[in-house]
Amino acid sequence: MKKYKLPTFLENQVEVQLKKLGIGIAESKKISDAVLRMSDFYIQNPDAQTPWKESWCQVAQIAYYLPLNYLRAQYVCDEAYKLSFFDPNTNCIEVGYGLGALTLHLGEVFRKIQGIEVSQTAHSFFQDIIKSQNSVSFNQVKKLEVDDKSCVCFSYSLTEAISVNQLKLADSILIIEPSTHQDARSLQSLRQNLIDEGFYAWAPCTHQGQCPLLLHSQKDWCHHRIHIDMPDWFLGIEKHLPFKNKTLTLSYLLMSKRVPELSLPQRQKVRIIGDVLEEKGKSKALICRGEEREFFSILHRDSKEFPHERGDIAVLCGEIEKKGNELRLKG
Repeated sequence: MKKYKLPTFLENQVEVQLKKLGIGIAESKKISDAVLRMSDFYIQNPDAQTPWKESWCQVAQIAYYLPLNYLRAQYVCDEAYKLSFFDPNTNCIEVGYGLGALTLHLGEVFRKIQGIEVSQTAHSFFQDIIKSQNSVSFNQVKKLEVDDKSCVCFSYSLTEAISVNQLKLADSILIIEPSTHQDARSLQSLRQNLIDEGFYAWAPCTHQGQCPLLLHSQKDWCHHRIHIDMPDWFLGIEKHLPFKNKTLTLSYLLMSKRVPELSLPQRQKVRIIGDVLEEKGKSKALICRGEEREFFSILHRDSKEFPHERGDIAVLCGEIEKKGNELRLKG
């Protein structure tokens, strides 16, 4: 089981930026109060812009949301690397880059990155953070100009202001969104709109058909879970919070006009898109491999441990039998 950790440079930057605001990284109660206020703001104003000019917002974003979103972005970029999704010859454009949680990863792939950010306060902090990574060549722009050489990226910044008509001009699109029911299902609907415009789904989907969770369910939504190992100063903040992050969840989408390479017959390659469920005599998890809503199950007589976690790509080897909506390996 992989655990995602913060790099030393980012921990150092969190401490440096907090000092500028007159707060030490060990002042966990002050920081947690800011995080709670930020959380309440998001709940009460789900469609509002982040109030970057407020000092409590700056503290919460730097000490809490930046580290967590950096790890979410790392997971998505890791998936993109595995699939050879990134084309370094395309022009990378990030919309709403904030403090650079995603930008720091994109800078490892693209020689130059353009970004749009409406908050100059966020941009000021971002400039200081990005300077710690000399390899990132970044240019702030005011207008989104997309063409067939563009890789357009969003991290918790996809809004209705960005239309499919703009996105359809791109070569590729990377989107990270909250793992809520509404946000994730909206992302699943956007996936189909983009497929209709000539895009291919690279991840988390393993097929180009309609999303089975939209076709067959009003409740299910596609999201993923990663395990994290946070530093002591971060755990100190969480001690004062009513919510804890033993794991992180997210929804994401990788789309491209390029056709994904499939090294295996498509129906053999499945994505685990649900937590493992324990039932009498078996373990099972929801999977994605086509337009059907299906589960992959392991009988306890064959194995006491389920071999995969949510988010994993699994390969169906051997003889498979189907029982209702379950795929089972013949023991």
